[in-house]
Amino acid sequence: LEVDAGALAFAFVGRLVPRKGVDVLLRAWAVSTEGRSDLTLLIVGDGPERGPLEQQAQALGLGRSVRFTGERADVARVL
Repeated sequence: LEVDAGALAFAFVGRLVPRKGVDVLLRAWAVSTEGRSDLTLLIVGDGPERGPLEQQAQALGLGRSVRFTGERADVARVL
């Protein structure tokens, strides 16, 4: 998962579709993590919104604080 040692990780798990509100999550993440380098958000799942959400994360300057992992068979381990 490439989470830095000592980082606090949060996870969203689900299909990446508009009604899940991941776009809202990314905007909130940008505001609440400003100036912090010890937080990581894992976006676990896939769907038609993945590309636009990755673009949004980039536009918000979230860099490595957000990781899109795609669909995974080991969700329990991630959580």
